[in-house]
Amino acid sequence: MKKNKAQSTLEYAVLIIVIAAALLAMQAYFKRGIQGRARSSADEISGGLMYAPGETTAQSTVTRSITEGARSYTETTDSGEKNISENTFEMNQQTSRQDTIAPPADMTESESDE
Repeated sequence: MKKNKAQSTLEYAVLIIVIAAALLAMQAYFKRGIQGRARSSADEISGGLMYAPGETTAQSTVTRSITEGARSYTETTDSGEKNISENTFEMNQQTSRQDTIAPPADMTESESDE
């Protein structure tokens, strides 16, 4: 009876070790499957556009408008009164820029090809 119980316990231990080894071997496949789903979701959101070192571009446009009104005032000093008037100043500026985003300088060729 003791022999059968020991054999049964040993069989359970071997079964648990086999299952654990199978799960460890399948871990890479599970990981790739999850990464594939994440990538397809990201592609769907971005419309298929992804970062590619040296080929990705960024555009930005900055528009500034500054307007000041005219004003006049009287300044009184010991030497008398002065009427001072200032005119309107208006400035419109637009700056556009397009940059190519390059990989970091310390990245080697082998890393950028992956």
